[in-house]
Amino acid sequence: MSNGTTVQATVVGNVWFATITLQANGPTKIWVKAVAIDPDCPPAFIDYYTLNYVPVAACTSGLDTLTASNMYSGYTITSDFLFLYGNASPYLNVDNVEVSVNGGAPMPALIYGQGSWSLSLSGIFHTGANTIEVTAYSPDPDCPPKKIKWTIYYQPATPVCTAPLGWIKILTPPSGMIVNTGTMTVSGQVAGGNYTSGVTVVVNGVAQPATLGQNGNWFATITLQSGSNTVVAIATSVDPLCNNVSDTAKYTYYVLPSSECTAPLSSLNISLPATGSVFNTPLTTVQGTVAPVANVSQVLIRVNGGAWMSVTVDALGAWSRLIGLTSGANVIDVKASSTDVDCSEMTASTTVYYTPTQGDQCTAPVNSVAIVQPVSGTVYASPFISAQ
Repeated sequence: MSNGTTVQATVVGNVWFATITLQANGPTKIWVKAVAIDPDCPPAFIDYYTLNYVPVAACTSGLDTLTASNMYSGYTITSDFLFLYGNASPYLNVDNVEVSVNGGAPMPALIYGQGSWSLSLSGIFHTGANTIEVTAYSPDPDCPPKKIKWTIYYQPATPVCTAPLGWIKILTPPSGMIVNTGTMTVSGQVAGGNYTSGVTVVVNGVAQPATLGQNGNWFATITLQSGSNTVVAIATSVDPLCNNVSDTAKYTYYVLPSSECTAPLSSLNISLPATGSVFNTPLTTVQGTVAPVANVSQVLIRVNGGAWMSVTVDALGAWSRLIGLTSGANVIDVKASSTDVDCSEMTASTTVYYTPTQGDQCTAPVNSVAIVQPVSGTVYASPFISAQ
């Protein structure tokens, strides 16, 4: 009996069978009774058991094929980008196509005419093996989806330089030049100027900016240190994968001597004769001191604006000189020079008088005397010469 409906079973030997109708979408309770040939014998029973019948819906719009036209298992890519495309048929039964990479979230593909589909993948592959699964769905939920699955390999290509630079040169000033200024402009050129993102000038390890102009020409105003300087010009490519190029020049900065006095004189005086002294003879000794003696280069003396004459200075700074006087007032000038040419000279003056005694007056003075021949330094083979 099935859910209260009695069905007669067929018995063959000790085997029986019967066709029963199950209740759709619900349980069907079944129990069995076997009747003996002898009516006096009691029947045998099987307690009921339950069967569930869930009808299977029929697929009305199934998919036959799903392909990926540019892909196969073992395919190797060198870029983290892949354009997938393929076809599903029959195209009227294609509702949507999804792609999943390495078990990730499904990504919808673009569906267009005749069941064709495509999808661009980027930035989702990892180095080595990658699993791609494509699933096509029918609009009929009772139809199973079509799937294809394969493994590809991503091997990133070794990056290459795309904007190489040829060279950079420091053209002016030429390397090895000695300069006397602490600031100067260096200039040059870089080959591959269109690929150059910038030029840096490194002076003694310190980077200083440069200006890059047209056709690879560049210049920079740099600061030098006293003595030797190493200048390196470095050009950088717009492509960080490309190597920098550089050139080196050396310059010597000679610091000009300072105009500041480093060895000044503190005093110069005439101790004798006293100003206003009157002499009856034409010769007298002038003496005095100069300090500090370590800074003295020379002491010179003159009378009445005549030629300067050298004076000997001793270790204590004392000096003296025998001079000749002329009748009347005699102006005596003395000047001292420092060993440092940037230091000022010191001067001192005094005036004395020469009054000749009667009979001592010069009536025929000699103004000058000179040696015309021979010239100083001339070498002779004979010990006798004529001087004039």
